[in-house]
Amino acid sequence: MTETKKLYLDGKFVGEYVATDNLEKEHEAAIALLREKGLYQETTREQAIFRQALSFATTASYLYQRDLTVVPRNGMSVAPFVVNATFALELYLRSPA
Repeated sequence: MTETKKLYLDGKFVGEYVATDNLEKEHEAAIALLREKGLYQETTREQAIFRQALSFATTASYLYQRDLTVVPRNGMSVAPFVVNATFALELYLRSPA
C-alpha cells in the first residue's frame, strides 16, 4: 500500500500525493497537484519578505505576551524578543507593501 499525504491550502483540502523519503520530490508533487487544480500561485520576492517579517513579529509578540508581561518575568526571553522584533522591523522596512 502506498502512503499518501494530504494537501491543504488555506485550510481547505486540495488532494493527496504520494509520500516519499525525498522532500524535494514531495515538494514537486505538491506543486504539481496545486497546478493541476489551478491553485498554484508563484510567491513574489516582496511577498516572501513580508511573510518573513510577519513570522518574526508573531514570534516577538508571543514572547512578549507569554514571558515579559507576566510576573514573574522570564528574563531569558528578552534577547530573543529583541532579536525577533528587530528582524521584523527590518524586513517590514524592506517590503514595499
